Amino acid sequence: MPHTAALRALGKNVERGFHLYRAGGSNERRHLHRLLLRVLALLATDVAVVGLLTLVAPWALPPVGPLDVVASDPSHQFSRVSLAVAAAVVLGLTMAGAYRTGDGWRSPGRIFAGATGGTAISCWNALWTLGLLRVLPSFAAMLAGVGAVLILARLLVDGVVRWWKGGGHWETARTLFIGEAAACRQAMSRRAFSHLGPEYNLGLVEIGPEPALDARGHLANLAEVLHESGAEAIVLCGRLESALFHAVVETAHAAGCQVFETQHRRSVRSPRTVWRNGEPLIELVRPELKAGHLLLKKIVDLVGATVALVLCAPVMAIVWAVIRLDSRGPGIFVQPRVGRNGRVFGCFKFRTMYADAEQRLAGDPVLRAEYLRNNYKLPPERDPRVTRVGRAVRRWSLDELPQLVNVLRGEMSLVGPRPLVLEELGEYGSRAPTLLSLHPGMTGAWAIAGRSELGYPERCSFELGYVGNWSFGADMAILARTVPVVLLSRGAH
Repeated sequence: MPHTAALRALGKNVERGFHLYRAGGSNERRHLHRLLLRVLALLATDVAVVGLLTLVAPWALPPVGPLDVVASDPSHQFSRVSLAVAAAVVLGLTMAGAYRTGDGWRSPGRIFAGATGGTAISCWNALWTLGLLRVLPSFAAMLAGVGAVLILARLLVDGVVRWWKGGGHWETARTLFIGEAAACRQAMSRRAFSHLGPEYNLGLVEIGPEPALDARGHLANLAEVLHESGAEAIVLCGRLESALFHAVVETAHAAGCQVFETQHRRSVRSPRTVWRNGEPLIELVRPELKAGHLLLKKIVDLVGATVALVLCAPVMAIVWAVIRLDSRGPGIFVQPRVGRNGRVFGCFKFRTMYADAEQRLAGDPVLRAEYLRNNYKLPPERDPRVTRVGRAVRRWSLDELPQLVNVLRGEMSLVGPRPLVLEELGEYGSRAPTLLSLHPGMTGAWAIAGRSELGYPERCSFELGYVGNWSFGADMAILARTVPVVLLSRGAH
């Protein structure tokens, strides 16, 4: 089918199959586990190499710098001195990029540069006390020993990993190739992917009018193919037209897959070059997966929600009691909302409606039609479901305070896209997986832009713009701007 038809089919497919993207979190955890395993194994190897050299060095080299201590007191060989030298070497390797993904961790140039930096740090004090002429010979000998043994150790580790992975590397993932069949076959034969065995090479997904005989599926069924194959990475082969390219990338990222290109193009995503077997690949990185910022976001969520719950507990107790006295029903209302990767969770809110609110809406076709036209809300003066106390609670946004519990449970964030009911997902079409790539938030771009006064499709633009340009700084700015919005009751009803 033509590319435009494939794009329409892909969008409909995504709308029907959000349950397929619930595996996205599992894929992301697998990527993280591989990363941690690689870094920890390399760190252990480097520390062991430095410890061995610290043991051997006093008998092979004149005592200079850290070796003075070893020579004078051998009991320090595997304690204070070993740790100091190991820390210096690890710091040097980190600065040289010898723990990077792709080929970076086994690059002799990076390893030797890191060993040079680490050895120089180890000998720094001796340089000032003994002088350059006395330190330089021992420095050169230590550098040659550390650099050579580290390179040999990395080669040994590389061999072990290749054996363990059946010829692959640390980053070897179950990979799908997407594009025209000829371009996909050409990409599979490149050095970057030629090591993939049957377990990791999942085949190709055709974008042409008719699938090739050896195709795993067609682009229109990408969601099902990703789910059924258990793909962890995709490779875009050849050229895809812009709209189709973005739809495929968003679908794959929503499923937690790494995305690589064999050719560079201008993209709204964040690109970085990764070398595999001596060949460059372009990896398209999701902005929300910036690990350092994401960790800060999680810390702010946990600390902020804990502090807010403690401070707001008296107010929440009063609101709960007043709601119970005003009308029959529980004080806390739990509504199913769609969270990250399409997972449905119970969103906590103070009850602002009568206990039979859903029946009142379903039993009045005219009212329900107005509810759908008005972006899944009703004007306060025409909403028979809302209680008298509920109107006041909504006006000051007190009904959302119980969502702090959702934040502590990891179902929501302080800042993020608005938590949606299932029927609202259709408003986002094929872009819905992008929206679901972040945890929904108690506040967000939608809140400071107008809250309940902001309707579709404008809401989609704000939400998708936030997700596509996510940063920790943007979250902090939204939190700061939320305070006056809540205090002045802007857009709340």
